[in-house]
Amino acid sequence: MKLTLNANREGIVFNTPSTLEENILKNDILTSIADSEFENRFCWNIMLHHISNFLYSSDLYENPIIETLIKWGVDIENIKEIQPVLNAKYKKFKKENQPIAEYMQTDDFNKAREQVKACYPKFSDGSKLFPYQIDGAALIVGRRRLLNGMDTGTGKTITTLVGLTSDPRNKKILIVTMRRNFVDWKREIKKIGFEDDYIVLNSPKDMKSDKRIHLVSYEKWAQEKVYFAKDDEGEKYSEKNLPVHCPQCEEEWKKGTYTCSCGFSVISKRKKPLYKYFNRSYDAAAIDEGQFIKNGSRNRTKSIMAIKTKTPILPMVI
Repeated sequence: MKLTLNANREGIVFNTPSTLEENILKNDILTSIADSEFENRFCWNIMLHHISNFLYSSDLYENPIIETLIKWGVDIENIKEIQPVLNAKYKKFKKENQPIAEYMQTDDFNKAREQVKACYPKFSDGSKLFPYQIDGAALIVGRRRLLNGMDTGTGKTITTLVGLTSDPRNKKILIVTMRRNFVDWKREIKKIGFEDDYIVLNSPKDMKSDKRIHLVSYEKWAQEKVYFAKDDEGEKYSEKNLPVHCPQCEEEWKKGTYTCSCGFSVISKRKKPLYKYFNRSYDAAAIDEGQFIKNGSRNRTKSIMAIKTKTPILPMVI
């Protein structure tokens, strides 16, 4: 019996045999040597963690399940083609999970540090980065994934901006923050010389802008815009001006709702939040005040989880 290995986004999978008899035999063999969670054994995340914890070898020929299959006489094809894929993923996994103190002793970090210093020897107001800010920005350039937990008042915003803009791979950067923080971000954007190369997002068409930095509030990014209808007297409904009884069925109106059980609504139109138009055109993203992203059922969290970039940075207030 022959089985072929294939790699996809989730992990390594065995092909489906061409005949029903072979497929039943395959499932019987795999079930007998593993357990009901067999498929998870070849999930990239679990495999890489097992290898890093020395539970599995990085050599597929030494994987316990594959070893057993070979001993049982199963001919497994494609191992040599899949091995480089696993090696590349493990190399990336080791780099991303390397302790920061250890990473800061590497040549990669030193190169990133020099890159930051070359990009920003001095700001428009004559000030310079502090050594710890250079280190923070270099970590953003080198690691590309970082939770920035610098203390309040130590320059978390400027460090994040410098790190993101020092990397030429980040041609388009998304920054999501509270509206109340716009003044701070705009000030620092101007300080690093990008006052003519940023845009504040207010509509989906703004996301198509070629400006390098795109600044948006949580309110615009995560919340839909609601347009209230008018009542029979021509007055617009609002949060504070909801009907006492439904104009259509005359049932008592439930507080905090916009629609009656009969189908009548005080809303004339809804406008989708900006995150619904996210099109993967951003190379990097900074999610300000990340400590608020914790409840998976909230719209704010869902809107942030929709952002997919190669460089996600999470500045947090500590």
